Amino acid sequence: MAAAGSAAAATRPNILLSRSSVFSGRYAHNHGVRNNKASCQLDQSTTVQRYLKQAGYRSGLFGKYLNSWTLSDNPPHFEEFALLQPGYVDAQWNVNGTVQTINGYTTPSSRTGP
Repeated sequence: MAAAGSAAAATRPNILLSRSSVFSGRYAHNHGVRNNKASCQLDQSTTVQRYLKQAGYRSGLFGKYLNSWTLSDNPPHFEEFALLQPGYVDAQWNVNGTVQTINGYTTPSSRTGP
């Protein structure tokens, strides 16, 4: 069962800083990421996905991960993933460790199932 909320707030207007806050559970001044080109500054050993994996849960990530993340690098602590290199038509993806071009417009390509 999924939980729904009626209110949310971003701690920072920068995409990478906000995503780093979501993944780490910490405010931007505590997780160490200072700008949109500093994805390597996020301590991957203290992320929510790491703690979920350690507790026996499986997690997945589909879409964009962190700005400036190298597409060929697999995101740590996710069992399944399809990372998008920013783009909408004939975009580059890293699908479970294999970098490939998925032809067409990105939105219809990002779906569950065959």
